[in-house]
Amino acid sequence: MTTIIKLMYLGGKTIFPSITIIVLTYLYSITHIKEWIPFFYLRDLSHIDIGHGKVYNGLRHGDEIKVSKTTTVGLVIKDYVVLAADKRATAGLYISHKKVEKIHKVTDYMAMTISGLVADAQVLVDEAKAIAKQYELLTGVKPSVKSIATYLSNILSSYLRLVPFIVQLLVGGYDTRPRLYYVDLFGTLSEEKYMATGSGSPTAFGVLEKEYREDMSLDEAKELAKSAVKAALERDAWSGEGIDIVVIGKDLYKKETYLFKG
Repeated sequence: MTTIIKLMYLGGKTIFPSITIIVLTYLYSITHIKEWIPFFYLRDLSHIDIGHGKVYNGLRHGDEIKVSKTTTVGLVIKDYVVLAADKRATAGLYISHKKVEKIHKVTDYMAMTISGLVADAQVLVDEAKAIAKQYELLTGVKPSVKSIATYLSNILSSYLRLVPFIVQLLVGGYDTRPRLYYVDLFGTLSEEKYMATGSGSPTAFGVLEKEYREDMSLDEAKELAKSAVKAALERDAWSGEGIDIVVIGKDLYKKETYLFKG
């Protein structure tokens, strides 16, 4: 600290005193930023791994944050969106809850799945519900599925460099037609025919890639979503307990739950 002050004093006698002071102060601040704002410090976002649930350099200078791992699936067919998710919540190797809701209703025609840090995901679910209601009250028009997905994407992108939301989201619904959007912590937004998120997603993708067809019946689509999540449950220790399935269509919002014994 003494050296920095001396350099700043000498710099103040140069032809560019203000610039010198600003630069040296900045250099000092970035080398001690962990002591100033330890909660917000993230050195490298490449250390964040949603799929395997590891986040480094977060709360305490390199400690690992425990992320609840999961498996969620979404797919679109002619007249419906089908969302599915397991019901287990974990904190590291500890099973913290066995009847978690990972598919959240946003409106009567829209829902979203969550994976990642539970608290972060809950904040975004509440935000999506609030902005959807506010938009309808102010304009008299129901927001489209894309508008809510875009809003969430903007939040994630805006907070990325300082306090990123460690989540993966699927936003599905029916406005003029069935739609499914994928959103990740970087603010990536893409419309998909089918998608999986969470630690069990590699296994779920294998089932979806092989079996998905756009001309599937609703019963076939529900069975495929269920099979994709169930396959992940058999290989992913952080997913389990049961499966929730939500079907959204024109004037339809239906939820089914399948609990496993044991």
